[in-house]
Amino acid sequence: MTSQMPGATSNPDVPASDDETTSAVGRRIKAVGVSEQGLALAIGFLIVLCLDTEQLTVIPLLKEIASTFTLTPGQSAWVLSATGIAAAASVPVLSRLADLFGMRRMLLLTTSMVVLGNIVCVAAQNFETLLAGRVIIGFNAGLPIYYAILRGRSRSGKESDKYSGAMTFAIGLAISGSYLVGGAVLELGGGVRTVFWLILILSVVLLALIWAFVEDIPTRTRVPVDYVGALLLAGGLTLLVYSIGKANEWTAGLLVSLLAVAALLLVAWAAWELRHRQPLFDLRVIKRRDVWPAFVIAGVVAILGINGALAICNYAQTPSIAGYGLDASTLMAGVYLLPCGLTIAFGGGIAGKVIGRFGQRGTSIAGATIALLAFVWFSQVSGTSLQVFILSFLIGAAYALSYTASTAAYLRAARPGEQGMLTGAARAASTAIGALGPPIITALLAASHVPGLPLPARENYVHVWLFLAGTAFLMLLAGLLVREARFDQRAAENTEWIDGSAPVRD
Repeated sequence: MTSQMPGATSNPDVPASDDETTSAVGRRIKAVGVSEQGLALAIGFLIVLCLDTEQLTVIPLLKEIASTFTLTPGQSAWVLSATGIAAAASVPVLSRLADLFGMRRMLLLTTSMVVLGNIVCVAAQNFETLLAGRVIIGFNAGLPIYYAILRGRSRSGKESDKYSGAMTFAIGLAISGSYLVGGAVLELGGGVRTVFWLILILSVVLLALIWAFVEDIPTRTRVPVDYVGALLLAGGLTLLVYSIGKANEWTAGLLVSLLAVAALLLVAWAAWELRHRQPLFDLRVIKRRDVWPAFVIAGVVAILGINGALAICNYAQTPSIAGYGLDASTLMAGVYLLPCGLTIAFGGGIAGKVIGRFGQRGTSIAGATIALLAFVWFSQVSGTSLQVFILSFLIGAAYALSYTASTAAYLRAARPGEQGMLTGAARAASTAIGALGPPIITALLAASHVPGLPLPARENYVHVWLFLAGTAFLMLLAGLLVREARFDQRAAENTEWIDGSAPVRD
């Protein structure tokens, strides 16, 4: 693989300048004696690990967080959801702004916000401060911006696909570590603040590595910032995610009213963008067949991966007095999810070759089929430890194939100048579609209880597995609509090379 670490010009149409070749970043890359590919993968892994520990590690620690900060159940829910709501509002816009102001600059900015948010969480003594820290952490657009950087440095579709697979590999390792961190710290006698300190240290190391080894891509999109479009999109997504997250707490009338307002904001945003001469998000690009099915798959696979793993975690921790469950500790629940994370990592390592052999469509269909069969099968078995491990493995295989294929599709479709727009839009789709999972699963689990115990009845979990199987079927339908994307190095409209070369336009 002839991968280029951000910092070396990769576009064959753009001659490398002396300034760029001898840049400070380039000198530091040479000085460490590590391959550019290795550095790219290491930084990608830390970006994913930082994101996952901020989100996934907190989930099994909610009881300890509530005890440490004396939180009510409602406040605990806010601590969990605050990052997702902030991300819905900010990440798509920040990713697109990276096309305008520079990928490196925005990556440093968003990672600095993560460091600041973690400092606030470490120092927090009450709910309000803790919530503020979690909100600041939500301004983490590092993953989509880094995907955009890798696409900007790719010289061929094959190389772009390999980067997609390498990042999936990083995601698998990060998921495995994230689920184990909280339980391991508690087992070793640490507490919630210990976990917060670990996440803070991780984010500081990440910021230092980005500053040292990540340079910009050689294009800029020259359009004015569409503030109206940014506000409409941020408002619509925020209200949508917030409303869906509160679906199990509000009356039907209030929920429908807020969802209607969110829909109106998003429709107004779409109308504005279509009429705007220089929109922040060009819907003409997003609605292409080589783009939007991949966005749908990215969103649906988020429901399957995250909610499937969390359902396994909750199921495993259920005491056997309920007539099911595995009496697992927080640490052991993480162990049950290890096959998922490790399979994602392994699958990411070979996904580039699989996509090269079967294409983006075939790989997406294979992943959806595995998920569909896995959840249907698990809904019919007794749920032993071995069966949980097998389900975890199958979820990982499905995620690795579908996620990598969908990412490869929209990265290939992203021309220079569109990378941040499409990676940000994909994250918006994942956030919006993925938000549908938790309230539905919560409602299914709360439908009935074990007599005399505050635990979901066994059949409730059966309904959860069947819901996830139905979700996998929708992903299968989206996979059938995938059109193989070609790798296009022609600069998008209003895009130019920042080294002064004449832009290549459609």
